[in-house]
Order: sequence, then C-alpha cells, then structure tokens
Amino acid sequence: MATARRRWWFVGAALAALLLAWLVLRPRGVDVDVVAVTRGPLEVVIDESGETRAVNHTIVSATATGLLRPVVRDEGTSVSAGEVLAVLEPVTLDPRLRADAEARRVRAEALRASASARLRSADSALAEATRASERTASLARSGAVSTRDAESATIARVAAEDAQRVAEAGVREADGEWRAARAALAEGGATVTVRAPVAGRVLTMHERDRRVVPAGTPLVTLGDVNAIEVRLEVLSRDALRIAAGQPMRLDFGPGLEMEVGEVLRVEPGGFAKLSPLGVEERRVRVIGRPSRALPGVGDGYRVQATVIVWSAPDVLQVPASAFTRDASGWAVYVLEEGRIRRRAVTPGERGAQAWQVLDGLAEREPVIRFPDAGIVEGQRARPAP
Repeated sequence: MATARRRWWFVGAALAALLLAWLVLRPRGVDVDVVAVTRGPLEVVIDESGETRAVNHTIVSATATGLLRPVVRDEGTSVSAGEVLAVLEPVTLDPRLRADAEARRVRAEALRASASARLRSADSALAEATRASERTASLARSGAVSTRDAESATIARVAAEDAQRVAEAGVREADGEWRAARAALAEGGATVTVRAPVAGRVLTMHERDRRVVPAGTPLVTLGDVNAIEVRLEVLSRDALRIAAGQPMRLDFGPGLEMEVGEVLRVEPGGFAKLSPLGVEERRVRVIGRPSRALPGVGDGYRVQATVIVWSAPDVLQVPASAFTRDASGWAVYVLEEGRIRRRAVTPGERGAQAWQVLDGLAEREPVIRFPDAGIVEGQRARPAP
C-alpha cells in the first residue's frame, strides 16, 4: 500500500516538473509594437519653404545719363506716387554713350508696346472673369451650381484683378523707361528729376553716392509691403494637387503665431532646379497670400508654408508605418488571438503620419507598426510593453 502511494507521488512530481518545464520553455512569441485602428480627422499636406515678396515690385532707373544726386537714401522709406527720388544733372554725351542711349530708346519703345498689349489682354481677362463670377453667383443662389464653383469663380476674378494691376504697373514702368530713353538722348543743361511711379516703400537702394550714371542704371526698388505674397517652389508632382483657393498655414519661425492664408495661383510653367543632394528636380512656383496684413513681415522673408490639399473630419486611419507592399498589393499585419495575420487593405488619402483605410480593416483592430522582414504569417506574438 505504501509502495503504491510512493509510486503515485513520483508520477505526480514528474508530471508537475514536466508542466513547469513546458511553462518555462514554451515559445512565448515575439514582442511587436501594436496600435489600434482609429477614426478621426486627417489632412494631406504639402510642406515647402518659401519667401515673401512685396506686391508690385517696381525698379526705378536713371532716366538720363548724368550726375546722380540722390534725394531718398534709406531702405524702408515710404514714398508716394510722384515723389522725387533723385535728381540727374546733365553731362555731355560722347559717341559711345549716345549709341547706347539710342539702342535703349529702341528697346524701350518695344517694351512699351508689349506692356500695352499685356494690359489689353488683362483687361479682357478681367471683364470675362467678372462676367463669369456674376453668372456663377446667380446660379449658386438658385442652386444650379455648387457653392464651391461660385467660390472658384470669385477666386478667378480676384486673380484676374491682380493680373490687371500687375499689367498696369508694367505699363507705367515701360512708360518710364521710354521717357528715360528719350531724355537720355536730349542735349542741353536741363536737370532731370526722377520720381516714384507708384506709392510704396523703398526695398533696395541700388545707388546712394553722388556719381555719373548712365541712363537705365537701377536706382531704387519700390514695393508695397502692406500687400505680401508668399512664393513657393514645389515639386511638379506636388503641384498637380495644388489649386487656387486651397488653405495654407504660414510659419515664420519659433515663437511667432501661425498665420493662415490661401493659394492664389499655380504658375503654368515648370523649371529645373538642383536639390541639395545635386539631383535635378522639376519645380513649379506656387503663389499664395496671407489672410490678413502682416505689419512685421517685409520683402524676402523666409517662411515655411503648408498647403492643405485634402482634409476630412472623420476617416478610418492607420499609421503610415504599418503599411507594407508586395506584388499582391498593400497590406498590414494584425494581431489575432496572439498570432500575426497578414491583411490586404485598400489605402485612400495619404497623410504625413497616417493613411486613410478604405477597405480591409475595422475600427479598433490591433495592427503592427514597423513590421520587419522577420515577421511570419501565423507567428506567435504579443504586444510590446
């Protein structure tokens, strides 16, 4: 009897030892970084650094060859239209200067004709944009077109108004060049007064000293710093998603408030530019503007701009780091009952940190972030602490 009991004690102890060994040595699975599928707002943005530019840049040049006597000498000075910027005291023209002045007169006449043609084209475009805006607004009130179409027509009209103002400034500048070219050929002792063609502030003083300058020498650059544009150079593939009216966020540096703005236009022509790594890229200029005047921001300031090309308040989304792709398409790895399973998914819009999921996942399902090449279908796993 005692022998039988000892035998059962030995069997029980052996089974307990085996159970303990199995518990210690059994495969416990790999640790994986797990995150739940969520719903929430999502934005698709394009970030690019750019710079500000004062609207209606105007370079005022010497209207005749002569001895320059500057009147305005300091950057930042506010000037009104017609205000005297400098005085040119005449000097006798030698044959070389006269030939240069005659060539400049011919060029100025051609520029004047070209500027007038651009102004006529801008006037026609503004008239057409105004009519289209009025028609679209009337149709929007009756519900025939969407509010978005009406807003687009209004933005197109505003862009046409800006283009007309630029064309008018070009005509004034060309007229000034033409008068300067004629004055450069005039002989005699008359003093020539150089006046500001537009109101604005002095952005750059090209000539400060009293010296003889030939006709056409840049003297002063004027601009309206109360009307600031933001100029970006984005990759051409990103420019395809940018359109007039899209919102922008403007960051001028640490400690400053984030400003908001909108895209004004996307220029139609691209250009080549070398990246910091020496790779040639195709870039396109995008012009935006802040939604309010920025008194402390001037011409040529650096800005980090974020263009919001798509947004939604409530979408199913997964961190971008969870997606993998092979020949069969996009997929994520989910954790089901302690094992890794591959799940085919259909991604939608792609934000910087998270992607939209159109099909293949449900809210709150656990997906694995940063799946590496060692992950195997059916492998045991557990969430990392």
